[in-house]
Amino acid sequence: NAVQSSKDSKTVITYEQDVIVEKENETQKQYYFVEVNPLISKENLLGYVVIFKDFTPVKKSMQQLQENQTRMMEQERLASIGQMVGGLAHNLKTPILSIAGCSTAIDTLVREIEESVENTSVTVEDYHQICSEMYDWLSKIKESCGYMSDIITIIKGQAANAGAAEQAAFTIHDLITRSTMLMRHELLYNRCEIISAYDSNTQYTLNGDINNLIQVLNNLISNAIDAMSMNGGGKIVIGIEESPEYLDLYVKDTGPGINPNVKRKLFNEMTTTKGVKGTGIGLFISNAVVRGKFGGNMWAKDNPDGGAIFGISIPIELVKITRFDTLEDTHEN
Repeated sequence: NAVQSSKDSKTVITYEQDVIVEKENETQKQYYFVEVNPLISKENLLGYVVIFKDFTPVKKSMQQLQENQTRMMEQERLASIGQMVGGLAHNLKTPILSIAGCSTAIDTLVREIEESVENTSVTVEDYHQICSEMYDWLSKIKESCGYMSDIITIIKGQAANAGAAEQAAFTIHDLITRSTMLMRHELLYNRCEIISAYDSNTQYTLNGDINNLIQVLNNLISNAIDAMSMNGGGKIVIGIEESPEYLDLYVKDTGPGINPNVKRKLFNEMTTTKGVKGTGIGLFISNAVVRGKFGGNMWAKDNPDGGAIFGISIPIELVKITRFDTLEDTHEN
């Protein structure tokens, strides 16, 4: 087929060909670049030269590299799911205990009503007071159930296979809200607090799979928590900044900072500052996600107040910016 194509077009045809060979009683696959060269003299086709270039070692090295990368991404995904499951258990524990306490209080009020039915000293106002208390406890139960529903929905979306992700519009505010909710237990446990540093009257909208970016932001928040826990906790700032070229989403801590030698390799190699507790895969894979899914990049710099600032930069042309300075939108990009 390649020779015929070369004959018809009178050009060089190249393609990749794998060949099954027998070596030492073992079947192996060899990989070649095949080049079909037409021999032309005075517009007359004289024949062909076919060259086989063996690139089996390169092909196998590429396959091994791809397998290693796939394995690392799977390890990171499983580690993330494990973290989310642990967070789910802790996040659900508090509302479940709250519901149990509310149910006990309501049970006590019901018994109180039953015991006072024939008591003439109990007035209508007393019954109204009891009912009011029951409504208050029921309201708290509904609030706890709503919180559990939200957290389960977010966890379910995070655990979904990234390959089946749906592209949809989402806001940076929604991204931060979901990440903060997912990291709630870890924040409380380590005595950390999220502080927002962005204009609530400006809405930034991206297109893509929000779950991918939630995993990246969770990783940055988790790293900030680890850094702050060394000082007994504190405030972690999540902010948004605009420039003519990029929209920056950053996470700022006041921990011990980053060693300059480590900083240069953070997003290009599997490097960690956590010792045996860290794999270095998180930032490495996060950077790949930001580049591949959102056309952006990740960065890190020193915090002038001490600590570090980690950020995500998305090209500004990929962001829809809506400002609500007045009743009507005043700017869209």
